[in-house]
Amino acid sequence: MSRPPLDQAAVTPDHLQGRVVSGVLLAAGSAAALAPALAGALLARFSPAPAMLLFPVLVTAAAVTATLGKGLRSPSA
Repeated sequence: MSRPPLDQAAVTPDHLQGRVVSGVLLAAGSAAALAPALAGALLARFSPAPAMLLFPVLVTAAAVTATLGKGLRSPSA
């Protein structure tokens, strides 16, 4: 489960801080690198409007999941 950055920094030992940050940046960078490939595949299969509507839907789903997830409500878990 994901943690807010400040809480994650508080519970991660000092000697592992760099590895945690590197892992987060790797995940974010990987998602950013895969987005154009996903867009191309969707555009090849569907017309532009429905294909590009998928991205805001995914962002909204991620925002709702993060907002309603109990990890943000009880970060000391």
